[in-house]
Amino acid sequence: MRDAYSLALETGDLEYAAYSACVYCYHSYVLGKELATVEGEMAMYSNALGQLKLETSYYYNELNRQVVLNLMGQSEDRCLLIGNSYDEIKMLPLHLEANAENICRSLYFHKLVLCYLFQDYEQALSNAKSADKYSDSAVGTIPLYHFYHSLVHLAIYSDAPKSEQKLILAKVKANRKKLKKWAQSAPMTHLHKLYLVEAEQHRVLGENAQAIECYDRAINLAQEHEYLNEEALATELAAKFYIGWGKEQVAEAYLTNAYYCYLRWGATAKVKDLERQYPKLLKRFTKANTSIDSRNSLSNTSGSISGEVLDLAALMKASGAIASEIELDKLLTTLMRILLESSGAQTGYLMLECLGQMRVEASGDANSNRVMLLQSISIESCLPLSIINYVERTQEGLIETDVAGNGRFSQDAYIQKYQPKSILCAPLLNQGKLIGIVYLENNLADGVFTPDRLEVIQMLSTQAAIALTNARLYAQVQSTQNRLNKFLNAIPVGISIHDAKGQIIYSNPKSFSMYRCTDGFWGNQIYVLL
Repeated sequence: MRDAYSLALETGDLEYAAYSACVYCYHSYVLGKELATVEGEMAMYSNALGQLKLETSYYYNELNRQVVLNLMGQSEDRCLLIGNSYDEIKMLPLHLEANAENICRSLYFHKLVLCYLFQDYEQALSNAKSADKYSDSAVGTIPLYHFYHSLVHLAIYSDAPKSEQKLILAKVKANRKKLKKWAQSAPMTHLHKLYLVEAEQHRVLGENAQAIECYDRAINLAQEHEYLNEEALATELAAKFYIGWGKEQVAEAYLTNAYYCYLRWGATAKVKDLERQYPKLLKRFTKANTSIDSRNSLSNTSGSISGEVLDLAALMKASGAIASEIELDKLLTTLMRILLESSGAQTGYLMLECLGQMRVEASGDANSNRVMLLQSISIESCLPLSIINYVERTQEGLIETDVAGNGRFSQDAYIQKYQPKSILCAPLLNQGKLIGIVYLENNLADGVFTPDRLEVIQMLSTQAAIALTNARLYAQVQSTQNRLNKFLNAIPVGISIHDAKGQIIYSNPKSFSMYRCTDGFWGNQIYVLL
């Protein structure tokens, strides 16, 4: 688009120069480019379009620019496009008079998105209906319109009358059909959007297991293809899902990820909105960002505050890598490497709870970058038992320096034998339950591990605990599914399985008869142990 803009100016084709500039700016925004950068480029192109007297393109670009300014917190009302760049009250009559339907459509589409992001669902629906009036003029906003149209309807589903709920699901189904088609053609652009819509639909239908999987897939794909804006949205919606489910510790991890995604995107208005809605869940994470301006967040590396934010940005990236793994062995390997990289440790061990005991499941060496998966070996064989027992009992992290000399655990047989200089040990907690322990060690210097580093590791451990729990559940589901498939495949010809009401649950494809249910009781019963 930039090349097209330059070439069009060189050849005097001002109309296509304007098209190129507008399309470039719009896509920079919807692709999740950092908002301060986008706004600066939009201002530059608007200035050029204004000088060239290209009014339609100028107003279209200024409209898009005002959307960005609203997200950056530079407007009095986040859902009204009124500010330094654009005033919808003044401009909408002019657009209607000029029959500029494409701009009118864009105006209502952007207001739909803003109202949805800031939970004004009634206005979001009103703007969706207004955008529909100009559907014939829609081009680039069509996929995003169906995406947000689905999300806003699913947001109001639970409070809608049952008669309307059926209509909502029908609308979402029609939108999903289109999203699925686009996702097949361009998965890098549309697949994470499809998964997020499916996650929200599973949520409202109470299908929690499917919702969890779809939320995580949406987050991981958005992260993989660098849609920072939609990664933030997917993570926020996942957090709301867990809050509604009563799992606040899980929600806190997701909400923290969403918070820093919005911060990195530069969406100050959304950052403040999350702080307002969830002060308790975000209390421990927001203090580092109170004096950071959205235009240069994460770019100024001087001072302790910026350093902490950079640490947290790296932490969020690591959290995404952990969340992307669902198979337990791969997750253990990824987690071990991230723990070593983010801590300054030479060696590390990861323990998981199994049948009431902590067992060592993985070890890593920073020098060789090698991770070994250990088959549930005992703690006594390779670690200081006194430290592990302390963390297991207190469920608190600890840092030890000069461990062999003056440390409180100096009498431990492991410490006396190997003389470690610095130790960091932290619990992995999921919903207040200890599911594992991280042990990190450095034998070269004292004081390698600091309280700040422990806090980063503990924050990372929150995401790790969630991922480990999900991976174990996934393994159990896979095992159950394999056993169920084996059972179903063994059903002989002529046998069907029914529920208590006599409805067929499963039948052999070649079946020609079935057991019948009388008064809720079976003459011959089949029990499936899962």
